[in-house]
Amino acid sequence: MNTNSGMLPQEYIILRDHLVANYNGRVAAGGKECTIRCPFCGDSKSNPRAQKMYVGLNRKRNNVISFNCFKCNSSGDVGLAFFRKLGISDPNVINPVMAYNNGRGGQALYDVSYQDMRANRTYYTTKNSEIPWRNNNKEYRDKLEYINRRIGARLTPNDLYEYKIILNLKDYLEVNGINQITRTPDIIDQLSYGFLGFLSADSSYAILRRLIPESEVHPSLRPRYVNYSITGGEYGSKIYCIREGINPMYPNNICISEGGFDILSLHYNIWYPFPNKIMFASCGKGVGTVLNYIIHRPGMNLFNTVVHVYIDNDITSRDYARYIADLKSFSVPYVIHNNGYPGEKDFGVPGNHIWDFTSERRQ
Repeated sequence: MNTNSGMLPQEYIILRDHLVANYNGRVAAGGKECTIRCPFCGDSKSNPRAQKMYVGLNRKRNNVISFNCFKCNSSGDVGLAFFRKLGISDPNVINPVMAYNNGRGGQALYDVSYQDMRANRTYYTTKNSEIPWRNNNKEYRDKLEYINRRIGARLTPNDLYEYKIILNLKDYLEVNGINQITRTPDIIDQLSYGFLGFLSADSSYAILRRLIPESEVHPSLRPRYVNYSITGGEYGSKIYCIREGINPMYPNNICISEGGFDILSLHYNIWYPFPNKIMFASCGKGVGTVLNYIIHRPGMNLFNTVVHVYIDNDITSRDYARYIADLKSFSVPYVIHNNGYPGEKDFGVPGNHIWDFTSERRQ
């Protein structure tokens, strides 16, 4: 869209009006800017009406929609960090702004997705990371065999990259040139040899599953799953995604399970032949966290999509109610699945131990 002094881009107007309606924003500069209280520094403590953050068009950078706080100097393009900090999750606000900013010629706001225009398909991928494999290494062979036995699969070393599975954390850090460790060396050793991991959707965390008895590890590593921060910060995704594509021209499916083994098994044993799907493990973060992550992807909305949630049979009534509330808040068709096979509580099992039972459906 062309922008001049007499015409503002509709994408900016959508964001500006949302900030005015929901964040006490004030229109400035004849509508070309909007002021809000800065979500990064909290703005003035003595004056609750002070608004030092300006949101508007950066005319030095091809009219990218940007923000700048004149108190703490936080500034940048309006993108994922901005929306998350303010708690904005409405795709009708996010998608137009992200599409506009990504087309303004400035820096890319995301490096975790790309478009295949010929197929009109959006792919959701993790960052490029090397997934190590050691030939003739017993530890590696045993861990791969554990995965195959667990879900009844025939995965090969080549599949480890596709599924972003880390068999040894220390080797992963080394081959990717990550020299800064975020735990002590002895903890890294235990996480490397006593665990296997799933690389999070944005490669910021390794979600590690303990394989050895809890008596053999440090007390901080005794939970069944341990999240290791690769980037060293509290920010980043702690959910796991198997790389898939969505084609907006056809019906799509978003599959969400609790754990990495559940979604691996569902992908391998149930969903593998079907196109147009994304497979997510929430890793304890819930359905709402996954759906929020999805709608922040460029060009993504939940139109023509059904969400399939695969729950454990021992889920608490409180967690179940939270899942339903999150699904309803996104106004998306959904199906809740249970594994009805006798004696099994989840879907992280071989395909012949899965009886898919629908417990609730909403169109």
